[in-house]
Amino acid sequence: MRCLTACITVTMALFVIPAFPATTEAETSLFPENLGSVQAHLKPGEAILEYSLSDSALQVYAITREIAVNTSQTLAPLFWNSLKFFEEKLKTADHRDLIVQGEILYLFLVKPVQNFLGGIRRLIIIPGARLSGFPFETLVKNESSTAGRPVAARHFLVIDYEIVYHHSSIDWCEKMACPIKNPDLLRDESVISFLGCSPAFAGNGVIPSLPEAKHEIDAISELFCEKGLSPQKVCDGPGGKDCFKSKAGFGKIVHLATHYLQDASGGGVTGFVFPGNGLSGEQNQDPNEVLTLEEIAGMRLKADLIVLSTCGAGRNRNDGRQQEESMPGVFFAAGARNVLSALWNVTDKLAKEFMLDFYRQWLSGKTYSEALREVKLQWISCRETALPTIWAPYVLTGE
Repeated sequence: MRCLTACITVTMALFVIPAFPATTEAETSLFPENLGSVQAHLKPGEAILEYSLSDSALQVYAITREIAVNTSQTLAPLFWNSLKFFEEKLKTADHRDLIVQGEILYLFLVKPVQNFLGGIRRLIIIPGARLSGFPFETLVKNESSTAGRPVAARHFLVIDYEIVYHHSSIDWCEKMACPIKNPDLLRDESVISFLGCSPAFAGNGVIPSLPEAKHEIDAISELFCEKGLSPQKVCDGPGGKDCFKSKAGFGKIVHLATHYLQDASGGGVTGFVFPGNGLSGEQNQDPNEVLTLEEIAGMRLKADLIVLSTCGAGRNRNDGRQQEESMPGVFFAAGARNVLSALWNVTDKLAKEFMLDFYRQWLSGKTYSEALREVKLQWISCRETALPTIWAPYVLTGE
């Protein structure tokens, strides 16, 4: 039986949005040319939300197995003010007015297609360049029953959906059309079930040590051992980068817990820091090495999941490159299928605890997106970890 595809254009007029000129710079259509193929690869309960955002207009495209919907709305300064305020507040412990702004953004970003998401449990979000790095999980559904209640009682979007990100519905479709040749890679003797790397930088003096990151790798390795799997850890100290590069191509899950260096000027180096030998003798020399984007792109990975337990590796790059050339995009180009990364700075200890909870959930039989959502729900329900600044930076990009 052929599925029905309905392309519906809906113009939204939300009562909270002031009148605004009806000019639009948004693309007239983002529906991929192979829409039927995209729909065929969507599983029951899945939907793609794709966003096209200009200075004055927002289009939201919702694609499920049965229907494709296009909604359009003009934007007022309210949207941009709320977006800027919300993104700034997310990265701090100050959550005053955070919920109100999250509710406003929900009206713009989700409400227009909410009625078409009945029965959906998993969202694949294509945010577009101007919303790249925005954690949709933190959007808040307005419910009168939770007004005035603590943050933990609020209805965040993650309560309703598993959320995965990708930079293109077409690329996502192509990836889904090429499944892993050996789905039981964990039992393949030629593949490392878990490859963990965490340079400790002990006594380095140039870059702060990361003692909890080393404990993170050790504890996760123990979880894999308990399941009868054989994880491997990359050695610390000089030569760690080369060791990591030589082994990463054999990892089913590759976990990197180290410092992330993002060049702010566009003329320097972006990548992951490893201890170097520091033998040049130059005064004030930085004795570290950086695993650069170019080196990563040249690797041949088989990883089903790359975990970047590093500060800010998932956020937008500021060198003008395209979304597909973001850090997750670089790992995709090298062969990885999924990337779990952090959008902003996280503390050493909380990063360790979050990752341990994630692997416990995944090793219990959940998918990556199920495991990630479950951990976030657990942390939201706990007063000490309920603030979005603690649980929201971790996002999954990929399938």
